[in-house]
Amino acid sequence: MEQSVLDRAREFHGHLGPYAVLGWMIGRRAVELLGGKRHFGIHTMVRCPDAPPPSCVVDGLQTSTGCTMGKRNIELIPDTDILVTVSCSEPPKQIVFQPVRETIEQASKIMREESDEVAAYWLWEQPEERVFTYTVE
Repeated sequence: MEQSVLDRAREFHGHLGPYAVLGWMIGRRAVELLGGKRHFGIHTMVRCPDAPPPSCVVDGLQTSTGCTMGKRNIELIPDTDILVTVSCSEPPKQIVFQPVRETIEQASKIMREESDEVAAYWLWEQPEERVFTYTVE
């Protein structure tokens, strides 16, 4: 486990929860697929509920992609489900991520029954293919 990664996510977000970890995991994969582009040259569009805990995915994405509200290269569009699109212009590429519903429901259950942090660590330990799917366009 990359403890320093989770420490950075906790520091940025204020605590460690599964939705912030979800955002971090998606952002990490997006940066890898975009050839290591972070901070500038990429844009993240997040469709998700406009309230915590699901909206915490935005903080995980900011931490891992370097996209920030201040640079205006991340945007939140209120929606009922979570869908994340990360794109870059050079070379033109777009990746669409969708969480695996059953896994997120299990993380939410653990969060309710145990704690945010237990759910975050549980999610972190899951194989990527159990956490989200993606398509490269």
